[in-house]
Amino acid sequence: MAPLTRHRKKSLAAAPPDLVIDPADRISKLPEIQAQILSFLPAQEAVRTCVLARTWRNVWRFTRRLLIAGKSVEEVREFVDRLLRVRRGGLELAPLDASEIRFDPFAEAEDYGEARLDGMSSINRWICWVLNCQIRMLRIDISARTSFDVYLQMSATPLLVSRHLTRLELTGVLFVHRCLNLDGCPALEHLEIKECCLQYVRKITSLSLKCLVITSCESNSARHSIQICVPRLVSLCLDNDDVRTPLLESMPELVWAKVRIDTYVDNLYREDLMVYIDSDSDSDGSEEGWGDYARQNFTKCVVLEGLAQAKDLVLIANRSTNIFRRDLKWCPTFSKLKTLVLNDYSYESTDCSALACMLQHAPVLEKLTVLFCNTVQLKYDVVVEGRPDAKGKSSMISQHLKIVEVKCFEVDQRLLNLLKFLGSLNICKIMTKTVSVLHF
Repeated sequence: MAPLTRHRKKSLAAAPPDLVIDPADRISKLPEIQAQILSFLPAQEAVRTCVLARTWRNVWRFTRRLLIAGKSVEEVREFVDRLLRVRRGGLELAPLDASEIRFDPFAEAEDYGEARLDGMSSINRWICWVLNCQIRMLRIDISARTSFDVYLQMSATPLLVSRHLTRLELTGVLFVHRCLNLDGCPALEHLEIKECCLQYVRKITSLSLKCLVITSCESNSARHSIQICVPRLVSLCLDNDDVRTPLLESMPELVWAKVRIDTYVDNLYREDLMVYIDSDSDSDGSEEGWGDYARQNFTKCVVLEGLAQAKDLVLIANRSTNIFRRDLKWCPTFSKLKTLVLNDYSYESTDCSALACMLQHAPVLEKLTVLFCNTVQLKYDVVVEGRPDAKGKSSMISQHLKIVEVKCFEVDQRLLNLLKFLGSLNICKIMTKTVSVLHF
């Protein structure tokens, strides 16, 4: 480093002690960047930077994002309690925009019993505190979920109450109330629920929510569905392996939706359930789980009605289900649907009746994709593309339909049946990417 000149020594000596900056410390010349860098550190590490230099002494107080993390709650409890009191006392000078609370699971040996319950109590208290700091984004992450013991037990009411919160992301949470009512957060627009336990949840409701993501959750095979009532929703993603098909209420502003159903869980219980409901039994529905279903209005769709306003729709199931077959009896008109992705369940029968029903109820459909797999993959061994014959378009399909894609990993009888059905609609093959030769 170049030696200081006399002029530079004089100017540094005349400066107040807190403003003296080492010429090699360029970060300190940019206080906003300092605070932004510290916002990515766990709170205890951010506070430790106060010993680096006088110019760093109070930078941690001005971070706009607070990360609370550690191996266990016990080791950081006292520090976090004191930190939150300091931050809440200085909100006028240093408001918080976001907070993340991240810990390892509660089921480790040292966290059993009272220690585990104390840890959950502390985290729930911190959630209330950071919400009082007027944050707009909150992320809770209790990682490595393997059993009910490792979830963070959280009550939605009155815990989740904030006039400022717009985004909420939850991972590893078990909700202990039946209704996840988010009306206490009137500005909330984005909600993500990942790898959580929905065993007790019967209803999710919000008047402000625009984006809802529920993925990789479980319900311990609970014999009930979750009623989703979010009338202002624009984007919906339901992708779970162990959660019953939800009951979707009307979503008139919906634009995009992806719904993947665990049909094993549905078929495990709903075959008996549908028989019970359709039999017009005089029973009071006292058997576990059936009473709630019997009180639902089963003269309308369970899923499709709520998705009817979507412009882009992905429906995935690993096989045909009672729910989809039943919904098709009251299939609504998808008056805005432009792109549609379906998989095996829609053409399980040789006549592809389910697919035919969907096509008949999509009058402005422009693109159809059918898959022979349970998930949307990046690559397929067989890809067939076709277009409707312009001179002889079938009256069964949208006059706006421009392209049909069929994607799979092998040529089998199911594929040939589907291609035959598409051929009956005057949809002609234009391109095939495969080692085999296909014929309509």
